[in-house]
Amino acid sequence: MKFKDSIGMAFRDLKRRKGRTFLTTLGITIGTMLLISMVGLGINFKRVLLENLNSDASSKLISVSNIKNNVDTDETMDLNSENDYNAWMEENSLKIDKTTLGEIRKIEGVDSIRAYISDSTNYKYTIADKDYEGSISLIGANLDDQLITNSAISDKRESKKDKSINFIKYGSTLTKGEKGQVLLGENVILDNKIDNPEALIGKTFKVTVDTIGLVKVKPFVKEFKIAGIIDKNFTEASSIVVSDEDLSEVLSFKESSKNYLQEKGYSNISVAAKDIKNVDGIVTKIEDLGYMTTSAQEMAKSINKMLNGISLILSSLGVIVLVVAAIGIINTMIMAIYEKFRSIGVMKAVGASSRDIKNIFLVQSSSIGLIGGVTGVILGFSLIKLGQIFINIYLKSKGYSMTLEFGLPIWLVVASVGFSILLALIAGIYPASRASKLNPVDALQS
Repeated sequence: MKFKDSIGMAFRDLKRRKGRTFLTTLGITIGTMLLISMVGLGINFKRVLLENLNSDASSKLISVSNIKNNVDTDETMDLNSENDYNAWMEENSLKIDKTTLGEIRKIEGVDSIRAYISDSTNYKYTIADKDYEGSISLIGANLDDQLITNSAISDKRESKKDKSINFIKYGSTLTKGEKGQVLLGENVILDNKIDNPEALIGKTFKVTVDTIGLVKVKPFVKEFKIAGIIDKNFTEASSIVVSDEDLSEVLSFKESSKNYLQEKGYSNISVAAKDIKNVDGIVTKIEDLGYMTTSAQEMAKSINKMLNGISLILSSLGVIVLVVAAIGIINTMIMAIYEKFRSIGVMKAVGASSRDIKNIFLVQSSSIGLIGGVTGVILGFSLIKLGQIFINIYLKSKGYSMTLEFGLPIWLVVASVGFSILLALIAGIYPASRASKLNPVDALQS
């Protein structure tokens, strides 16, 4: 018997038992669909996350906090009160002052530094002679470097697909050495329902502190001239930005400190490397100074490891379903042997070899794997595209202009179909061997 004859007979048997073939193939289809959709979504999410982390600007950034290196920050999860947290910070913090900034600037490969102090609490404030009260974010920036890098602006323009975007939407940025200037975030203006933000340039902004702790005191008023408005596309647009020395005056009064900046130092600094190749070296040297660091490269490695673990767990579900489906194939093939018991005897009596009989059953089982695998890939890809549509609708509803595009790597498609066929083929080996060993005389007498 020629091999093509075995193929023809195998497919005729599958067509003859459509219901059983459908149900057996369905198990392979569901398993492959789960495998493709889970692994495929994992791959696509990982690609999107890592692309954002490794963008030209963010991939070169290193965040330095005022906490000692090698301290376990998870300990703060067990602290029960603000006093406990303050005590923990007192023990584990390491001041970042202007001397520290000078040492970091000397490190080879450092392009720029953004250093700032901040406070996000309830304030009374005045914008262009109109009074407001509420929680606002105040940022006191060190003006020895740019408030934002050119590459960060370029990244924002690219992500928003708008080349006209600038960090300062109206007016001008803060000038080094000139005190009493302020940048208002566009979102702060919008939240306060202020019309015509451009008209605020040159007007007065005041911040008032009239309590220290819970005690009412004679109000301290700090007055600023509005220099510019930060575009709403940047994270700083939800804050009010002044110089570090100006904010230090406010916080010195609020915290009953002689000079807040000198005593507390900067809460956080962001270091930009000239090239992505310099990042690891800069991180090592900053950690040698005793400070804790976080970089996009480090985060990318952690996220990559985490997503690989999640993908492994999710893909395991698909593999389990495929194994269960393979058991179903064994059952189907054994039932087919009993139904074709006499037919097998006739084929052997007219000259079919044990190999020919085995080929028929192996072709049947592998065909089930092929059909189920291909169908599963199609359904899995459809699920991924459906997920893409819903995610893009959600992003658009939240005001994000980015559009995600999900796809499947060829290796995953080939591997999934190949694994389905292989598993089905292995499942068919036992029934095929059993059928090939039937005695034709016993089969004909049955």
